[in-house]
Amino acid sequence: MKLRRSLLALVLAACAAALGALQGLGHADLAASDLLRFPAAPASPGIVIVGIDDASVARLGRWPWPRLRHAELIEQLALHQPRAIGLDILLSEAASRDEDAVLADVMRRSGRVVLPVSSQPDGRDLRPLPVFERSAAATGRVDIDVDDDGLVRGVYLGTRDPAHFVLAMARVGNERFEPQPWQSREVSLLDFREPDAGFLQVSFADVLDGKAPAGRIRDAYVFVGMTATGLGDAYPTPALPSRGLRPGVDILATALEAHVAQRAVRRAPAAWNALANAVAVLVACVLLVRLRADRAWLALLGSLLAFALVVALLRQHARQQVLPLAGALGIAAAYLAWSTSWLRKTIAYVFGEIRRLRAAGYGPAKPGDLDFDSSLLELREQSEAMLQAKDTLEQSLEQLPECTFVVDAERRLLLANSMARATCRVPLQGVAPRFSDVLAARLRRADAGPLDEVLADRTTMQEVVDAEGARFLLRSVPRAQAAGRPIGWVVTLVAATGLGDEALGFLSHDMRAPQASILSLLQLHRAGALQQTEAELLDRIGRLAETTLGYADDFIQLARAESTAYDKAPLLVLDIVRDVADELWARARAAGVTIAVEGDEAWCEGDRMLLHRAFQNLVDNAVKFAPAGSSVDCRVAAGDGRVMVSVRDHGRGFGAEAPHLFQPFAQHEGARTGVGLGLAMVRTVVVRHGGDIEAANADGGGALFRLWLPSGAPPPEV
Repeated sequence: MKLRRSLLALVLAACAAALGALQGLGHADLAASDLLRFPAAPASPGIVIVGIDDASVARLGRWPWPRLRHAELIEQLALHQPRAIGLDILLSEAASRDEDAVLADVMRRSGRVVLPVSSQPDGRDLRPLPVFERSAAATGRVDIDVDDDGLVRGVYLGTRDPAHFVLAMARVGNERFEPQPWQSREVSLLDFREPDAGFLQVSFADVLDGKAPAGRIRDAYVFVGMTATGLGDAYPTPALPSRGLRPGVDILATALEAHVAQRAVRRAPAAWNALANAVAVLVACVLLVRLRADRAWLALLGSLLAFALVVALLRQHARQQVLPLAGALGIAAAYLAWSTSWLRKTIAYVFGEIRRLRAAGYGPAKPGDLDFDSSLLELREQSEAMLQAKDTLEQSLEQLPECTFVVDAERRLLLANSMARATCRVPLQGVAPRFSDVLAARLRRADAGPLDEVLADRTTMQEVVDAEGARFLLRSVPRAQAAGRPIGWVVTLVAATGLGDEALGFLSHDMRAPQASILSLLQLHRAGALQQTEAELLDRIGRLAETTLGYADDFIQLARAESTAYDKAPLLVLDIVRDVADELWARARAAGVTIAVEGDEAWCEGDRMLLHRAFQNLVDNAVKFAPAGSSVDCRVAAGDGRVMVSVRDHGRGFGAEAPHLFQPFAQHEGARTGVGLGLAMVRTVVVRHGGDIEAANADGGGALFRLWLPSGAPPPEV
């Protein structure tokens, strides 16, 4: 593959080099080179154009004018001592003898006038009259080179006698300037300017009226020529943005400036053209190979822009004009070839994946060869099936009664159910974190040591505790493909709620003690050893039975909260809290306590029965510890995507046991009944709903419980 790419790059570079060397793209290449240049430098203040413009024709009459007009102009200009006066007017036909004599005399006395010589199609030279040629300081050819597309891009100085008009002007102006050897063989390219950025132009009529800018004419090269529309001395040039006709006198002035300042541009030799275009194609090929498939357009655009900049810089600083179209076409061809190669690889990959899915039994075994359209459709169906499978997996994880994580082969967390996210504070968005970082932030070993390696090549289990001291069993099961290649792990975190020694002690002691008391009372009653009435006996037996029933109910509710699937629906939290307050009203009144409920009508997604029991445990617990004559304050508030429920009493608050209240079998100091399962059940319900809970001493005294649940949307009909 690398050899094929290298050969293709070399072939494309060779083609670009050949086209560049032969300059075989004609007018299009010339047009492209016109675009790739920097704006011309500011016009030289040492060149002034005296234009035979429309205003002068309107004031002095139709062209041609009498020779005396030209004599008067030269006299006015000579007063300001210019370097040279280029009179771009053919004086090849005689006028009256007196007028010709006057003009010749003015030229001779000025000593700075250069007259034009024009080459005719038949090979003859159209020269000034002998009287004028003898009087002029020099003569020069005003031939202008026109390219095949009809545009003038430069001048050809040539070697014929007389020399070019530009060279004659420079010599009369005493410039120490000699053309370079190549300028006698090739056209010198010029950087034309827009009309509003060109040389200073003065109207012929204004000079006659004495309005010439003396300071600008002194020691300047003055060109006199036709600029009026309709006089015919104009040529199309590639100046941008306008491409209108340019007066011949302006072209001559631009040529003089370029040669005196050594800013004439040469068309790059064939070797330069070949090298520049070939290198551009090779650079583009390297970029295409190194960039990703979705960034190939950057290689195309970047290569074209970079090549255009190099071409412009070569013209600006090396004064070499490279024809760039061969390189640009080579870059485009490289991009098309590279894109075609990637398209073929993509199609082959799609076909291969379809065959692999069919071989694994995930697609219909269709006879015949695969075609692209049907393969894309089949691949789309398989993708939708995979997305549905992922949704099913996520929903199944949400229904599991314990914290469950799915980890990939790179040991990064892929999926976690809501209970796992709440327990280990897993971020819901962003880059998948490393699973070890997730565990280390919230869990440690039960013996206070660091966690053992959880993700091993075998099933592992260890006991851990969280920041609040709650105990969990951490179990990791590796998963691998049929070929043995690992694909990740499934990790579960189960709360150790007393299903071991603590649960056994509870069942053997706390549950049996009230029942043993009932049996003892009955035996004593039969033996006549009790000094109680039958009503008093039945009352004591009833209280003991209620205690036993309460223990069993707490244990069952905790087990259900931890192990069953939740039946979630949109719930109005404030309504649940009000229902709890109504149910406990009689008990609170008997204790001399009032229950106050207030707050926002906030919604959450949850299991109504379990949330009702959790709120009931909190409010009932507050009623037990609230002093007579006080109140239990319940409040519901919504904000930041969560619903907060707080329950406060005005008792003596917590001691040092506050952080451990939510652990199973932990009891508040001073509790008279219960075995410490009610608050553990509350925490389990809240965590499995994706929330959190805390207990603290309230400002001003009393215990304060706050729990948070994720906000939910109300049902559609609300």
